Amino acid sequence: MKKNRERITLEDLAKCTGVSVSSVSRVINNQSVSSEIRDKVEAAISELRYKKPNSFLSHAIGSQKFIAIFVLDILNPFYPALIKGIEDIASVQGYNIILCDTRNDDESQHKRMEALINYYSVKGIIYIPLAEENPFIDRLLQEEFPIVFVDNIINRENTCYVTSANIKGAYQAVKYLISLGHRRIVYLAGDQKFSTERERFEGYKMALNEANIAVEEELIIPGDYNLKKAYHGINEIIKKKIPFTAIFAANDIMAFGAKQALDKQNLKVPEDVSLIGFDDLEISSTILLTTFAQPAYEMGKNAALLLIDLIHGRLKPPKHIVLQPTIVIRDSCKKLEKDRGG
Repeated sequence: MKKNRERITLEDLAKCTGVSVSSVSRVINNQSVSSEIRDKVEAAISELRYKKPNSFLSHAIGSQKFIAIFVLDILNPFYPALIKGIEDIASVQGYNIILCDTRNDDESQHKRMEALINYYSVKGIIYIPLAEENPFIDRLLQEEFPIVFVDNIINRENTCYVTSANIKGAYQAVKYLISLGHRRIVYLAGDQKFSTERERFEGYKMALNEANIAVEEELIIPGDYNLKKAYHGINEIIKKKIPFTAIFAANDIMAFGAKQALDKQNLKVPEDVSLIGFDDLEISSTILLTTFAQPAYEMGKNAALLLIDLIHGRLKPPKHIVLQPTIVIRDSCKKLEKDRGG
């Protein structure tokens, strides 16, 4: 046992009980944990004579309610509407938000998550994960810490998430191109790490298979959800003289890159190549892009409502909310003339 003059920390309590620091913090802040963990921590508090700090800062923080949002890249234009939906609900419910940019690096952000939980008493997290392998998140899920995945998800039992019907949206996008007579449809692929990419590719294949059109590897171009990579990918396929009449980009950012490559090669949209995206970013109307709109604002609202219900114990995992994307038809797709049907 430590001497009375030494300050007992959350780390001391965690070592004594064999549970995580975040679980100790949740017990101290009277948040939801299992009865087994609570009993262990309360026994250690009594044994070590732990006293909660009583500084002005801790009082100021303790008097507020926080939720944290972790996004992959704050510069991604998909996120503002999503964050706005979260913030609108959080504000009404009396919660403040802490916005964190993971910079596409889950591992380095886990310490930030733990610090927010431990020292700022963050009540819950809305999280867009990067990697499927995620031991820190697995631990939070095991300890029943309130967490909601949004957009991209990881495959775990007892998770809560809000996402779009990506398979259905991609299937309908490609089916729309097929209905216009296109058969050689380029797929501009996102990053395979993301569930959104895997699902949209599945929708692409489903639409082709239904129409008895072969899935051709030479028409699948890696773009990694990145404008420059999409630009170079489309530029290369044109240089190789691989024939195609339409492009389905798995997000609007890549559609912009495709449009730039087509412009460089003096190919017009939609006269020479039809182009369809996925997201309906606010700027997509500037190139008259036909796209499938993800309800980003509604995703944010639903994620916040779900998280707050978890925090207050009104819901228990699992809970899955899948919102439907809708087509926005502009002027980037054209019915194919019969003599170009090959």
